[in-house]
Amino acid sequence: MMPSIFKADATKFNTLGIGRLTRCVSCIVKEEINGAYELEMTVLSDEPFIEYIQVSNIIAVKPNMVDPVQAFVIEEIKRNINGEIQIYGTHVAQHRAKLIPVGRFATNSLAGVITHLNSSRGTLEPSPFTFKTDMTSTSGFAQNIPKSLRDVMGGSEGSILDVYGGEYSYNNFDVLLTSKRGKNAGARVIYGKNMTSFDQENVFDWDDSATGVLPYWATSEGVADVIGDIQYSQYVDLYPYNKTVTVDFSDKFDEMPTQAELEAMAATWINSKGLPSMTLEVGLDQYDMTFAEVNTLQLGDAVTVVNSVYNVNYQSRVVGYEFNVLAESYNSLTVGTKKLTIAEVIAQTAAVTIKKEGLNVSQESSGTLVVG
Repeated sequence: MMPSIFKADATKFNTLGIGRLTRCVSCIVKEEINGAYELEMTVLSDEPFIEYIQVSNIIAVKPNMVDPVQAFVIEEIKRNINGEIQIYGTHVAQHRAKLIPVGRFATNSLAGVITHLNSSRGTLEPSPFTFKTDMTSTSGFAQNIPKSLRDVMGGSEGSILDVYGGEYSYNNFDVLLTSKRGKNAGARVIYGKNMTSFDQENVFDWDDSATGVLPYWATSEGVADVIGDIQYSQYVDLYPYNKTVTVDFSDKFDEMPTQAELEAMAATWINSKGLPSMTLEVGLDQYDMTFAEVNTLQLGDAVTVVNSVYNVNYQSRVVGYEFNVLAESYNSLTVGTKKLTIAEVIAQTAAVTIKKEGLNVSQESSGTLVVG
């Protein structure tokens, strides 16, 4: 479908708006889990609605094969001598959230945070947002200094993502925080079948993994009153050497936990850290109805990538995509390791102890991953 353009103050996008941009020659939407949600578009200078292509106006497009039309705020415009105009936009929720201030507040649960943000006093200026979550947590939340709504949501220490975890999904101004996006519909991308391109990146880094955690609970004065034993990942024997991180779990408890309670929390945490990163970017033939499940893939969905040339048989999640709006098909899917959010980067501290040599990894919990 052709993109539609709206004025900057629009809040509903289920019409044609000002009109269709019929001289659009390319339109791409990119999204990553808890990351950027962006639009890149090129129109010709003889576009009938050229006068409305202005910074802060809004482009509405269908962003993938499943979701309804989404709005993107124009943040940058470039023109060249060939009569082409490049337009760069950010999803309306991510753009607007940067501009709305939130004052100090405190609450004793995630539900309390959501209720506060949806209330008339939740932001210091009027907000078009509606927040929802399918998660529950009784961990407290305190914001002691004013921040933008975007920083409250994620991207800074003490943000909602930092305290409660989860993954955001957007429907224009409706924002859902869910424990994990996606479904498993048995989608497969297979070399020699429906795979049209393949790029594999194996990086043996430690950015989003660990073999063990030394947990502690500290008082408000910063004294660690409860220190647990190191809790090791179920994957520890698959690593060439250990990476044990120290983590403060103080904000996960309303009162001082027992050592057993602290260690139980740490054990759950460490087993979510996964294996050394592997990222696959694949192109796919969406017209091969033998593999029709790929036509309904969304961010977070499970997908299996099979490439016999490189001995890859890897089941993981869609962590990013590039969608061709005009062709109504995916240019590519990114499968595997998502990029770190700012909140995750802030939270990382590590001490590495060399233990083993060599690497031979096989992952059964989320499919089969073979790393030489």
